[in-house]
Amino acid sequence: MKNRFRICCYLVFSIFIGLFVFSEYEAMTAADDNVGTSDENLSCTVYTNRYFFIEINSNDIYEIRVADGAVWDRHHGTYFPALGASTALNERDICLKRNADDTTTCASFDSSDQMTLEDFYISYQKVATEGTEVTFSIPDGSGTTTAKVYEYTGAEFSGKKSVFRDFTHGSWFNTSDEGVVGEINDESVDLSSSQIEAMVNASALPHYIQFSSSNESEFFYMTIRRQIEAAQNGNDSVTPFDVIWKEGGNAVSSIVSPALYVITYEVCEEIPVPVKYNATIDYFYAGTEKRVEFGDDVANPWTKSDLEDNYTETVTSPSLENCTFDKEQVEVKIEGKDFYDVVYYTCEEEVKFNATIDYFYEGTTERVEFDDEEDNPWKKTDLEDKYTETVTSPSKKNCTPDKEKVNVSINGKDFYDVVYYACEEVENPVTGTAFIIVATVVGAGAITGAAVYYNKKVKKKEDNV
Repeated sequence: MKNRFRICCYLVFSIFIGLFVFSEYEAMTAADDNVGTSDENLSCTVYTNRYFFIEINSNDIYEIRVADGAVWDRHHGTYFPALGASTALNERDICLKRNADDTTTCASFDSSDQMTLEDFYISYQKVATEGTEVTFSIPDGSGTTTAKVYEYTGAEFSGKKSVFRDFTHGSWFNTSDEGVVGEINDESVDLSSSQIEAMVNASALPHYIQFSSSNESEFFYMTIRRQIEAAQNGNDSVTPFDVIWKEGGNAVSSIVSPALYVITYEVCEEIPVPVKYNATIDYFYAGTEKRVEFGDDVANPWTKSDLEDNYTETVTSPSLENCTFDKEQVEVKIEGKDFYDVVYYTCEEEVKFNATIDYFYEGTTERVEFDDEEDNPWKKTDLEDKYTETVTSPSKKNCTPDKEKVNVSINGKDFYDVVYYACEEVENPVTGTAFIIVATVVGAGAITGAAVYYNKKVKKKEDNV
């Protein structure tokens, strides 16, 4: 029973350890899953785009289409610059009313979604006269179209920038009742110089309006459907005004049909981690790669780190007795990459060099103790440039060097090399390998002996039962 109890305890303990390790792994995995781009690493801008639509028709056509109570059902489409990689927040149409006293046209709209015709045309004229023209390609081989945009910045809110954009469109595109784009209609009229009061009086307001939009990579496409009736929204008192449709043409008595659509969206971009650069100046003896020894007070090389792009600094070369330099000053300038330069010193005294060879046990940095007590490391100092010598690796009983000889060669800098010794039996004071092996053998023997003794005792007890 005691033996079984011990085995059971060992099993429970093993299961506990396994569950503990698994739980720790799960926790680390969950932590890794939560690693991502935080809001602190994003720069977000909220855009509010207002799209001003104006369709102009001759008064003759308008009167024919709305005669005898008929409803003029208009379907048009047009293009604007693409919104880009954005997240839509809100889209809505704005109800246009004749003036501030008009309480019926926009009765079903919130006050924030209403605008008078005068305010509409004041904003429209701002875009038409001061906006920037944007030309872009449109699909299906239809060529290009234009739009005008007037952009202004609002106050930041919750750490997000606020940008407002007002757009006027270029040419209309005919659409079917289903909103499919048809042939281009290029009879657009420039109203930027027209009188606002005349445009207000000549506006025929729809009693029904519907928008739809599609944001593509190359463009933002919108369709608009309007139903206009002469007896509604004050259209029976519309006063046409004269408009020149084509440059050099005659004025045509015309009416205007306006509409306004608003979309608010957000664009977030990851804030780039600023790139930092390093600057280094090496000071070498002329014709060599040996660094000049200035003393403890002067660093060689001169370095600066974590520098921003376009950083500049003038560094004066350190002075050294009996030596001259080829550059009195170095103009440090970071230009999108790390900076590096070298200043060479010519000295009256000849530059000397050092040569060093280390002898290590294979796979370690433990120096070999040679039978004949040869020096380790092997060294020579005050060597002239171009000095050469062949050094035979010292012998070590039961060990073999990976290089029988080392060819020392001074080429404008100090020489250094390493020879590694592979030994059959090495008492390594770092790892204590021999001790571990002996301990393992003794320990295994002790465990085996204990097991045999235990079995004999159990057997003897069972025989006496």
